[in-house]
Amino acid sequence: MNILQISPRIPAPLRDGGAVYIFHVSKNLAELGHNVIMAAFKSSNHVQDVNMIKPYCKVYCEAENFKPYTISAVIKSTVFRQPVSIYHRMNKTLMAQILSRITEPVDIVLLEGIHCAWFIDVIQDRFPGKKIILRQSNVEHMVLSRNGEVSKNILIKMFYKDQARLMRGFEKQAMEQVDGVTAISASDESWFLKDVPGIKSMVVPAGADLPEIRFKRTEQKCLLAVSNWRWQPNIDGLIWFINTIWPVLKKRNPGLRFLVAGDGIPKRLKNNRHAGGIAFLGFVDDVEFYRQQATVLVIPLLSGSGIKLKVLEGLASALPVVTTPMGAEGIEITHREHYLLARDKTEFINCTDELLKDAKLREGLSANGRNLIKEKYSWKAQTKKLEKFLEEVYSR
Repeated sequence: MNILQISPRIPAPLRDGGAVYIFHVSKNLAELGHNVIMAAFKSSNHVQDVNMIKPYCKVYCEAENFKPYTISAVIKSTVFRQPVSIYHRMNKTLMAQILSRITEPVDIVLLEGIHCAWFIDVIQDRFPGKKIILRQSNVEHMVLSRNGEVSKNILIKMFYKDQARLMRGFEKQAMEQVDGVTAISASDESWFLKDVPGIKSMVVPAGADLPEIRFKRTEQKCLLAVSNWRWQPNIDGLIWFINTIWPVLKKRNPGLRFLVAGDGIPKRLKNNRHAGGIAFLGFVDDVEFYRQQATVLVIPLLSGSGIKLKVLEGLASALPVVTTPMGAEGIEITHREHYLLARDKTEFINCTDELLKDAKLREGLSANGRNLIKEKYSWKAQTKKLEKFLEEVYSR
């Protein structure tokens, strides 16, 4: 098929979950024999590498200034009753210009995330009659709602509550306009079917590739956290971990180190009085080196939605994982077989401490987690599910 993939930005380099999620689907669709055409913004707010995605698809893009959210943007969102993340950044006029340059035939359109649903009308104008699939990476209104729940600022709570209400309305309207929706987990799909019961849907989880095991883990105990720290649920969880969990673990395990990899760490966190023994690495070119050197991967998520790629990637690297119910959400993993589940502060401390001290438990989780990725969560297997869904919608 000739698949037009609409992306909010160039999904390369692979510095965050959104880029990883889109990039691997583009790559695997191409390797399955499909002709992929991508229309995307070249974001001013992200490092972008068009050449990295070009081997797998024909790219049409234009530079777009992803401006920070301002009071003015919030006011406009409130007045026009559209989610601020969509109304402020998704430039419909510019996307129409990008689409006007596409000369290749198109069989079906794949929207990468709810933000791209803002372009449905210009897509229909440019490619009338073509089926449109909305590929959801989470339930966006739930992310906003949960962000509000963990915030202690009453004004921010009110803002998130209103944005969640606006986003849920936008999600419902978008799903009523498209020909099918994919969800990243069964729980996400249940939300979509609740709002639009008649929508054609399929669960297509995220995936991970099995990396070559290049390094033998050192005897020195080391925790690792890897994320895009600009995403609010990630940084909220990290702050909680550093303030409430790290001091106890450090006291129980003298010499313990904590490595934090990824962009977006605020200066105030680096200067936190609890930050002793923590190394903030920033973006690292070879994150696999750190995954294969660390003792435990900690994923202290308190909010969010969808499948967490960092969990899958940790399991694929044979790295024992401790995470919360939010981190494990949507993944078919079992406590004490594939990972350790921590439902509160005390459990997170005790689970991490147990893993640091029990080599046999670490070995079991490492083997089981890697086997799970091999059997159920490879990118190729998940893309084949998506391929089947696209073909079903196209042939209807």
